[in-house]
Amino acid sequence: MIREVFTKIYNRINWRNRSEAMTTALGKTLLNRMDYTLDELDSRSTVLSSCIIELDNSKLEESEANELVKDWRMDLSTYIVTVTKKNGTKTTFDLGSTYIAEIRKQVQAAASSAGTAGQYKNAAQASAEAAAKSETSAGQARNAAEGYAVNARSWSDGDTGTREGEATDCAKYYSERSKNSSDISKLYLDKVEQAGNEAVDRVNEAVRMNLPAFSMDFETGHLMYSGGRFIFKMDDAGHMRWRTAV
Repeated sequence: MIREVFTKIYNRINWRNRSEAMTTALGKTLLNRMDYTLDELDSRSTVLSSCIIELDNSKLEESEANELVKDWRMDLSTYIVTVTKKNGTKTTFDLGSTYIAEIRKQVQAAASSAGTAGQYKNAAQASAEAAAKSETSAGQARNAAEGYAVNARSWSDGDTGTREGEATDCAKYYSERSKNSSDISKLYLDKVEQAGNEAVDRVNEAVRMNLPAFSMDFETGHLMYSGGRFIFKMDDAGHMRWRTAV
C-alpha cells in the first residue's frame, strides 16, 4: 500500500555533549543507524517516483474524458433523447416522432373517411324522406337512397365492391391501422423506457458497489486497484480522474 512508503522508520538520537552524558558516543552503532535510514529513504523515494510515473502514463486523457456522457434527458412529449457530453456537445436520438406522425396520419384519414360516410348517410336519409313525401317519385327516390346507402357503406366498411381500392380507403381500415400503429408505438416506447431505467440501474449499481482498494506492488512499482466498477486515469494536472464502467 502507498501508506507503507511513508511509515516512520527513524527516531532521533538526541546527541549530547561529552560533558553532559556518555550515552551518545560517536561510534559505528549510531552512525550506521543513520546510514541505514538514509539508504532506506533513498530506496523508497525511487519506488515512489516510479509509481508517480506509472500513474502519469495511465492517466485519463482530456480528449477521452470530454467524450464521456455528462447528462441525458428525454422529452416525454416527443420521445426525443438528448445526450450531453462532458465537452458540451449534444446529440439527439428521435425515438418516437416517426410513430407519432404515423398515428396522426391514420387518425386523420379515418376521420376523413368517417366524414365522407356521414355525408352519404345524410344524403340517403334525405332521399328516403323525399320518397315518403312524393309517391310519384318514390321509386326514383328509393333507388337514389339505395345508391347513397351503398356509397355510405363503401366509405365506412369498404366491402361493397363498387369503388376501386375501397378496402384500403375507408373508415374501418384507417381505424384499424390507427389502433395497430398506436399499439406498436406504445410497445417501442415501453422498451425505450425500460432501457433507460436499466441504464440508470447499472450506474446506481456501480456506485453502490464496494469502494475501490489500492495497493502498491513494490516488486514492479505499480499502483494496483481492485473492487467496484471504476476506471481511473491521471489528467495533465496530475489529478486522478474516475468514471464508472456501465
